[in-house]
Amino acid sequence: MEPVIFQRTLDACCRRIGSWRVPPNWSAAQWSEEVVAVAQLAACEAASDFNSSHGVTFGSFVYYRVMARALTRYRQEWVYALHCFPTAPDDGPENESCQSLMFSRLVSGLEGDCEVVRDSVALLPEAQGQLLRQLFWEERTESEISRELGISQQAVSKRKHSALRLLAELVQRQPSSPGKFPCAVVKPWCHRNSLN
Repeated sequence: MEPVIFQRTLDACCRRIGSWRVPPNWSAAQWSEEVVAVAQLAACEAASDFNSSHGVTFGSFVYYRVMARALTRYRQEWVYALHCFPTAPDDGPENESCQSLMFSRLVSGLEGDCEVVRDSVALLPEAQGQLLRQLFWEERTESEISRELGISQQAVSKRKHSALRLLAELVQRQPSSPGKFPCAVVKPWCHRNSLN
């Protein structure tokens, strides 16, 4: 084993893995700790399995083994999150469920105070506000909206993601009503809230 290459490779893997989106059922700190542990274990196993006669460099072997293990763990967490956290029904692809999860988590932290969300949606640029109203109040799918606008479903998804990030920032800036749950706190679970 080559300690310098081993550590450099492990650091490169952890940097790359650190750029992945945190699964919704984890805090950023807990996920970081989990994924570093997975990477370290995979790196140690790769170092013990390495055989130079296969024509692969030590660094490459460790890198791909660590990334494969981390990606498997990452996928397991997202599958768990998508199956265990109920979201708004939609008939689109799984990434729509992820975005619905983000919206549900945002709303669930407000303890039913949907006026804050409605006020924040009103502050969004018109196109973004209209998109969120169509998706979450009117329960339309990304596919329906993309056909109506004459753009791809991916473009609608990107616009929705951007709008949800801006909405989350606006909601956090809204003053909480007295006696209401603070807007900046988001529960670790989500449920579907009625926005009526």
